[in-house]
Amino acid sequence: MMQNSGFDIWVSLSIVLALLLKSFLCQDVPGYSIDVKSTVNVQEGLCVTIPCQFNASSKNVFKNSRGSWLKNPLLPVTFVATNVKSRHVIKENFHLTGNPDYGDCTLTINNAKREDDGTYYFRHEDSKNWTLSYSFQNAMVRVNVIELSDKPEISPVGRIVAGEEVTVNCTSPGRCSGKSPLITWEGNIEKYGTTQTYVERNDDGTMTYHASLTFIPWIEDDQSLLTCMVSFGSNVTTSGNITLHVVGQTISCPVCRSMDSSLITGMVVGNVIILILIILGSYCFLKKHAEKKLLGSRNGTQNSEPKDDRTESTYQDLTGQQDNTYYNIRIQ
Repeated sequence: MMQNSGFDIWVSLSIVLALLLKSFLCQDVPGYSIDVKSTVNVQEGLCVTIPCQFNASSKNVFKNSRGSWLKNPLLPVTFVATNVKSRHVIKENFHLTGNPDYGDCTLTINNAKREDDGTYYFRHEDSKNWTLSYSFQNAMVRVNVIELSDKPEISPVGRIVAGEEVTVNCTSPGRCSGKSPLITWEGNIEKYGTTQTYVERNDDGTMTYHASLTFIPWIEDDQSLLTCMVSFGSNVTTSGNITLHVVGQTISCPVCRSMDSSLITGMVVGNVIILILIILGSYCFLKKHAEKKLLGSRNGTQNSEPKDDRTESTYQDLTGQQDNTYYNIRIQ
């Protein structure tokens, strides 16, 4: 019983000391100040940059400063972003984009996730003077990860002319520097167009993602729906659409345009097979015809040789008879 009572007393004292320490750290300390928003909203899948400036011990320029963002509560110590390479962080999409040597504690969150929702605070450490280390727990930042609501932008959205090539562009929501989203097109017109994705680098280091679709519209495409889908992974998607307004020439699209691509492919393959069969059949026919002709030529040669022998034999006999007759007459 005495042992249990001693243990309970030790736990109580630990709790009291922890509360006193937290109360002390959360107080404003002369010379230490920070300017940062207390609440920030970021849509799931998108990104946000949280501007942050601080002073420590009445200084705003340091050397070899260590800066870190940590997740509340105080214990256990959990780093989410830091410029100290040896420290392990649990948030790969959190980045300390500011330079603590100049009092800049700016934090950037890319590809926000539901589990990123929480409260965070900044800690500054002087690499040579530990007395200048300070955790700004008096200025917590509440990060709220909300549902994705922004839509991609599609342009142009005006009237287009039938028979003339046109390119529409889809721009993903958000200006981020994290993982690029997947942008795809949906609609009947997409089957006949060519797509291309590209990245636009902004002056602030962020990136804007685009996807273009190039196609030739026809009059029957009027009022067709064209949709741009943007996926940020983890089943986080958003979409935007436009209705095509095709005007001008009243010519119909080519026959092949109205056919399904699989049907066209089947027709091409079938024609190739038929052509191969025709070539093989012609080759076999010509080969057989040549063989018959050669065989007939050989048989004709064999049948004509005995006739030539008989003719030559008769001619020789007649010559011999003529010579004998001529000889007999001369003697007489």
